[in-house]
Amino acid sequence: MRPGRIIILIAIVACAALVAACGGDTTNNRHASNEGVYVDLGHLKYQVELSRQLNPYDGEDSSYLLGLAPADQSLGAADTWFGVFMLAVNKHDQAYPAAHGFYITDTQGITYRPTPVPGANPFAYHGTVIPPHDQLPAQGSAADNGPTQGLVLLFKVPLASFDNRPLVLHITDPSNAKSEATVELDV
Repeated sequence: MRPGRIIILIAIVACAALVAACGGDTTNNRHASNEGVYVDLGHLKYQVELSRQLNPYDGEDSSYLLGLAPADQSLGAADTWFGVFMLAVNKHDQAYPAAHGFYITDTQGITYRPTPVPGANPFAYHGTVIPPHDQLPAQGSAADNGPTQGLVLLFKVPLASFDNRPLVLHITDPSNAKSEATVELDV
């Protein structure tokens, strides 16, 4: 092979390797087409660990429903509890506030907002300030060591909403309400 072709071949291989390496970079990734992928919003990274329908009569799931106000505990006959388990990570040298604005949309444009959990619940997501190089849930906490390894956002949704998939979680930037990241939920 001639030296000129070898140089061209080396350049092509180097470019292909560079393009492949860029494909794995999640910097400024604002949309995930499935759970488990980190999205960037503000200074933090967010990951939906898991989303699923919850059974209030199951031992594990009933723990996720602790601390609800009495008026919020009941469900309509055609409704179900739906949990989205979140991880928020701060990889910076200073503290930043975690998102506190979330909502789900379906393919019909219907919006579902999380049910607040004002009482004590070690598994409930509350947008707080995340210290430098730390995460929500805090490492070693019940939620971090639990089966979902995330903090739960609770939604009351009609069972019929599962016919209008994909459901998409919207995460609003706490420092800029017009900026958000989205994650398609695996329902």
